Order: sequence, then structure tokens, then C-alpha cells
Amino acid sequence: MNADGLVPCFKYMFPNSAIAQNMTLGPNKMSYLISDGLGPYFAAKTVGEIKRSKAYFTLYFDETIDTQVKKQIDILVCFWCEGKGEVQVRYLS
Repeated sequence: MNADGLVPCFKYMFPNSAIAQNMTLGPNKMSYLISDGLGPYFAAKTVGEIKRSKAYFTLYFDETIDTQVKKQIDILVCFWCEGKGEVQVRYLS
């Protein structure tokens, strides 16, 4: 994950902000912001779309061993999306 261009962008967007001027954004922080900052928003949005569709949904579980020889489980949901008028498959966790 590369966030090299974001820090100068934030410094330019918010020139009077001490937070933006002293900001750092490495790969670990960027990963945290995406998974723990944005993840709950998109999960809640997906759950809302499933509830609005009033249709059945399917959960997919995929358990594999990653490159570090650690077990990993991915959970996906498949459902009818009213807004797009099509079947959607979304990654949950």
C-alpha cells in the first residue's frame, strides 16, 4: 500500500492546520485507517442494502493458509442489490 502522495496533498489542502503539517502516513497507519476507519462504514452500508432488498442472502466462508503459513478465513456475502438491480458479492471480513 503506497500513501506517499497523500501527506503532501493534505499539507497543501490544509496549510493552516498543525495536524496536517506534522502528519505522517506509513503503510501500517494507512492499513489501520482503511480496515478500522473505513471498514465499519462499508460493512454498515452493506448490511443496510441487504435489509432493504428483503431477499435472501448467502454467506461464503473461505478458509485458506496464507503465505506466512497462518490460517485465514474470508467471509463474503452475496445478495440482490435493489439500488443497482443486480446480484452483488461483497467482502465482509
